[in-house]
Amino acid sequence: MFKTSILFTALLSAAALTSVSAAPVQTEGTGIGKHGDIKLAVTFDNGKIQDIKVLEDHENKVLAAKVFTDLKDAVIANNSVKVDGIAGATFSSKGFLNAVSDAAKKAGVKLSDKVKKDKKADAAMPAVQNYDVVVIGAGGAGFAAAVEAKSKGANVVLIEKMPTVGGNSLISGAEMNVPNSWVQNKLNIKDDTPARMAADTLKGGDFQGDPEIVGVMTTNALPTAEWLRDTVGVNFEKDNVFQFGGHSRKRALIPEGHTGTEVITKFSALADKMGIPVITNMKAEELVKDKDGRVVAVKAISGGKEYTFNAKGGVVLATGGFGANAQMVKKYNPAIDERFKTTDAPGTTGEALYMAEKAGGQLVNMGYIQTYPICDPISGVIELIADARFDGAILVNQEGKRFVEELERRDVISNAILKQPGAYCYVLWNDNIGKISNTVKIHDTEYKTFTKQGIMHTSDTLKGAADYFHIPYANLKATVDRVSQMAKDGGKDLDFHNRGGLKDLSTGKYYIIKAVPSTHHTMGGLKINTKAEVLDKNGKPIPGLFAAGEVTGTTHGTNRLGGNAYTDIMVFGRIAGDGAAAEAKARSFSALLKISYFDPPAKHRRTGGFAPPIFYPWKFKMKTLKLSACVIAIFAAMNANAVELNGKNLTQQDAWAIAEGAPVSIAPEAMNRVQKSYDLVLDAAKNGREIYGLTVGVGLNKDHKVLSANGELSDEVKAASRRFNYSTLRSHSVAAGPILDPKLVRLAMAIRLNTLLNGGSGVQPRVAELYAEFLNKGVTPVIPTKGSLGDADITLASHVGSAMIGEWKVLVDGKEVPAAEALKAKNIKPLIPEGKDALGILSNSSVAMALTMDAAKAMGQILKVSPIVYGISLEGLNGNVAPFLSQTTAFHPFPGLQEKAKELREVLAGSYLWKKDPSRRLQDPLSFRTTVYTLSEAQNALNDLNKVIDVQINSSDDNPGVMVNADKADTQYDQVAQYFIKTPKAEGAIIPTANFEVLPVALAVQRATVALGHVGHNAVQRTMRLDEPAFTDLSRYLAAKDNLGHAFGATEDTLVSIYAENIDLANPVSLDSFPVEGNIEDSASNLPRAAQRLKRATDNTFLVLSMELLHNTQAADLRKMQNKNFKMSPATEKLYKAYRVNSPFVDQDRIYTIDLQNGDELLKNYQP
Repeated sequence: MFKTSILFTALLSAAALTSVSAAPVQTEGTGIGKHGDIKLAVTFDNGKIQDIKVLEDHENKVLAAKVFTDLKDAVIANNSVKVDGIAGATFSSKGFLNAVSDAAKKAGVKLSDKVKKDKKADAAMPAVQNYDVVVIGAGGAGFAAAVEAKSKGANVVLIEKMPTVGGNSLISGAEMNVPNSWVQNKLNIKDDTPARMAADTLKGGDFQGDPEIVGVMTTNALPTAEWLRDTVGVNFEKDNVFQFGGHSRKRALIPEGHTGTEVITKFSALADKMGIPVITNMKAEELVKDKDGRVVAVKAISGGKEYTFNAKGGVVLATGGFGANAQMVKKYNPAIDERFKTTDAPGTTGEALYMAEKAGGQLVNMGYIQTYPICDPISGVIELIADARFDGAILVNQEGKRFVEELERRDVISNAILKQPGAYCYVLWNDNIGKISNTVKIHDTEYKTFTKQGIMHTSDTLKGAADYFHIPYANLKATVDRVSQMAKDGGKDLDFHNRGGLKDLSTGKYYIIKAVPSTHHTMGGLKINTKAEVLDKNGKPIPGLFAAGEVTGTTHGTNRLGGNAYTDIMVFGRIAGDGAAAEAKARSFSALLKISYFDPPAKHRRTGGFAPPIFYPWKFKMKTLKLSACVIAIFAAMNANAVELNGKNLTQQDAWAIAEGAPVSIAPEAMNRVQKSYDLVLDAAKNGREIYGLTVGVGLNKDHKVLSANGELSDEVKAASRRFNYSTLRSHSVAAGPILDPKLVRLAMAIRLNTLLNGGSGVQPRVAELYAEFLNKGVTPVIPTKGSLGDADITLASHVGSAMIGEWKVLVDGKEVPAAEALKAKNIKPLIPEGKDALGILSNSSVAMALTMDAAKAMGQILKVSPIVYGISLEGLNGNVAPFLSQTTAFHPFPGLQEKAKELREVLAGSYLWKKDPSRRLQDPLSFRTTVYTLSEAQNALNDLNKVIDVQINSSDDNPGVMVNADKADTQYDQVAQYFIKTPKAEGAIIPTANFEVLPVALAVQRATVALGHVGHNAVQRTMRLDEPAFTDLSRYLAAKDNLGHAFGATEDTLVSIYAENIDLANPVSLDSFPVEGNIEDSASNLPRAAQRLKRATDNTFLVLSMELLHNTQAADLRKMQNKNFKMSPATEKLYKAYRVNSPFVDQDRIYTIDLQNGDELLKNYQP
């Protein structure tokens, strides 16, 4: 029986080895990838691999993508694991191949040792390709540059030498330093600024970084992070920021997953959506310059074939550093030798630096090469799980002793590690720290892999951790005991001065991991300026050549601080992309001086400029025309200072910049929307559709037929349309009252231009151009302030259209002149309105929104200064800080209350009020105690108002709504289907709407007015309590010792009189509507009135606060005379001193009106 079994087994083995199999067999195999086990199910048939299924993997889904596609296909095609792995995914490839080998071994299959030569050539790809912008390197900087350039209308290509995208940006932790971020604000870190981050950065690089470059990086960090969040779609952790070594504040945003995968996958998806070709396996070899020295093309190679990518605007180098090129690293810094592995992606080999140097680029700081101190001793990659060091983990050597501050600069820690026995260290933390950092859970695959490899260990006891790595337990225990004691004593590190403070390590469970330094970042590279232009050896820009990211060498100096790389690459990636796109437009400008247009027969020509071709249904011949003044204005506005509008993401900050005089430009994709909307309207009209404001009248006159096209837009039809449009603008220009502030008119025009660019109005593109021309050439229509009921400012905004047709008045350089005269002087062709132009110009709420934004801005300033004014009053009162302690407000956690309480504590930080005073009362008057509530609720109201403002200024409020490619929901009902149209030129819907309704804004304004009333009420009461000795123990009416007059007694009359008006202003007006226009318009929000009332309430509140400032500064001075321990906080003292410049201490009665005016002006402009 025994012999039979042996024989049977031998026969089975022989059958398998000779690839004889009766039926397909599937076995599982396992290999170790970069981030854990790779488990495969491999199907064999007759000794050949038929299929490979992935059962489990933990690899980077971007970096290892081709392992599970291209490598898999190669293994199956060759029936072999002797194929080349995927470049840039070495460990993942090795794990995959080992898993296949393991499965084959279990199946008894012998795989082939022969591999077919793979001929790589893409015959379909043209050898010469033309683009506006060519970006080299598909990492973070490259994607940022490509997306930004594309968004500015450029035709962009992104080429990458590796098989996969991402580079270092993909495999890094991707933390991004951003001062004053939304996460910091949520965590009450409110003292961070771009200047503070710049100071940290320059100091961290031994002041060898370029201050201008650093300033640009830190100033643009927040808007760039917001762009990543809002446009690219990157998700950041909402309640956590890192503090890397060398930084004075926690400011590093953390992407979900704590790696660059979140960023690169979102960039890849967006690039695909935007139509940006991303070509991998394409290695740039040479920068081509023309006879004038301009970089105009890139020569590249792929699969042995040469390609040329022409670049009209420029080439952006975003190829990363040279950290993966050991020879190059050693050449520039011999101290970083063979002992060092690298954290960098395999593609960071630095050839592009030599390519750029050959083109004239200047290399700087090449010897500044950074090592990352905490890396895997086997692979060299960063141990992300050891980021627990940022939350309290300690570094110890083989002897169990600390040897460096854990939050020191990376180079300092690396050098310290190299001086330890064995040139390695250990990172040690416990569950107490783990609950904060959460790295074991976040990086669970690392945890499993490092544990399996034996470089990480988890133990319930400290002794277990020490014994595993043969660390003397007594030494390690002594270290942990000392750290824990210092943690219990307040966290101050007396040994190495850990700036983050120490944490208690006295109890387990314990985590310990072995670590070594690796080459991490090369600070040297190409010298650039603040525009990301590459400079030559004479410091002059090389035309057409831009660079961003680690390929540059001007930002970080001798040492890069953690989290600064992502800030650097994103900020300058966008700048480079923007610059290259602008160059492309500029180089197209001369060509655009001759613009093609469709020339109809002479009898059909118009005299008011050229019309879009949709008006002429016949075939045209091509002709050229000198560029119109309006197009020149649009292109001129596309300078660096212009605010680009696209109808989708206008910020209030940018809108105010336009109001203050900044020029505007129109995003090409936005103008394209306007054109398509216009085409849809005209095709609908031609097809006999009934369209409000075009084929029929408006308001009650919607039953009046205006025109009938009958399939053709004849001269008679167009003439009727123009007559109706002229009539509509003239008849609706009926308003009264003082004229609107010109800045607010510009603000209203910017808002309307942006909402037009949504493409929902159906106006001709010329209307949008005219808005831009008026703004860019300083022509501001005169608009009266009275006449709007709030659901579309039809009687106010109509004056813009009346000015556009040359029949009203405008302001130019502050002087009122006839519109026709101004248009002629500014070379602006008047509008010849037709189609839906008149309705599109007048039927919107842009004026009401300008009034609303003006009021909201003033309220925002009040909420900036109110906490400080209150602080001075509390100091003058010798009041109690108890109502806004964290313990107090946490006990009653209304939204925003704790944040406002923290702000008040920060305002009063350093004040004498924090020291116990036996004379201080236990409880102050309610106006002092409840101020934290009134300010909190006012802030909540303002935040809610700003949210609806942002919605309104970035969406269409048109009626009817013109919707290109509209959602076809409910079109099974003929009532809905009737609004849809499809022609050879256009498809979409024209649907009656109530989108002119701004009730959400009106209600938010009214709530803000009420909340502001409470702020003023408390200020009034606080001021009068300061006058009463019963509450202050100071003199009556705060009279100085020798003042025998009335002091501040009479000021209370004025104070109450001013505040009383706010009580009336807080009454809602949104219900005060009456039916108009033949009762068809029987509801209105009264937003303009509500906004004007809020603005008047802010003006009154500034005066109330000015009166409080007159009183509380006097009280503070009297308190100082009385109490030798009196001390103001830095914040209150700063405002006090600013006020005292023009309003000195009142030793004798004087005319207080002047003080009231001085305080009002100060508070309206004061910046804390």
